[in-house]
Amino acid sequence: MEAATERGKAVRAHVEKTNPAHRLYAQLGYQVIEDKQIYDLMEWSPEPLVSLATVEGCVSSGGVAD
Repeated sequence: MEAATERGKAVRAHVEKTNPAHRLYAQLGYQVIEDKQIYDLMEWSPEPLVSLATVEGCVSSGGVAD
């Protein structure tokens, strides 16, 4: 996940729903993005460095962030 963060890329895994690792992936921040019957397609994405709210706040306050 560190390499994915450095590159701004998502990580995906097919995880069997009854696999104990499913809970681990969820605790690591993976989210189910597609139900594949006995499997879930899970994805982890790095958090954006700057949120859209921060950018909008900066623009609306004339370039000065709160």
